[in-house]
Amino acid sequence: QVVRGPIFKILGEDGSMCNLNAMGRQAVLTQQGTYEMTGDSTYVENLLPSARNNFTPGQGRMKYRLEDGGRILRAQWFNEATGQWQPEMYVRVTLEGTK
Repeated sequence: QVVRGPIFKILGEDGSMCNLNAMGRQAVLTQQGTYEMTGDSTYVENLLPSARNNFTPGQGRMKYRLEDGGRILRAQWFNEATGQWQPEMYVRVTLEGTK
């Protein structure tokens, strides 16, 4: 199943992270927390409680690979409830004055 956003995953240089869901002229912060790189292609998201969705607070294991010169992030997160890896894909958006 393909679910189209626009959903933005923001990974800050300071280890902060959040997901934003853009709906028309509004954006909703759907998840936030911190992340920690654990390997060349893995990181862990530490999610805070959220009233906006049903994700369980705590650690979320992620695997990823960069494609197209770092423009595309293909990620998978481990769903503890199903025991399966769930795919995600993000296109990099850079803002003026950022890396």
